[in-house]
Amino acid sequence: VGVGRGSGCGVCFACGVGGAAAFVFPAISVWFETLVRSVTGAYRERAIEAELRRQELRVTLNSIGDAVVATDNEGRVSFLNPSAENLMGWPSGEASGRELTEVFDIFNEETGAKTPNPAARVLRENVVVGLANHTVLRARDGREIPIEDSAAPIRSETGDVLGVILVF
Repeated sequence: VGVGRGSGCGVCFACGVGGAAAFVFPAISVWFETLVRSVTGAYRERAIEAELRRQELRVTLNSIGDAVVATDNEGRVSFLNPSAENLMGWPSGEASGRELTEVFDIFNEETGAKTPNPAARVLRENVVVGLANHTVLRARDGREIPIEDSAAPIRSETGDVLGVILVF
């Protein structure tokens, strides 16, 4: 039996397709293509389902009459609903990625003292936080709006803190 490309030894693919390899290779190829299509299809279905859940969540949050702000686990804004945009004076696209304190300027109405960042406390202590009485939001355009709010951790299914949600 000759050895080398095209000799058709029937034992390996290096010699070219011959003998039993002529039947095995196409079967493996078909099996592999079927596997890839199956995995790709399942991944595509999951991606579509995840996108539909994201859209449903966004529509729900946008429908809430209270202002809703979400941050990531470092306290940067990741979402504002339309009520938050109106009160704060920041479009969601402009606020996204900024430190919460840059777009959520709050102070005590009686003393004028800056109020501590509620998201920082939530992230530090992993607790739900309510703002003190007489808290005022200074909007981007300078309006001062009395608010009551709460901030809570956004947790994953395993309990990891992913960010903070503020409602006011």
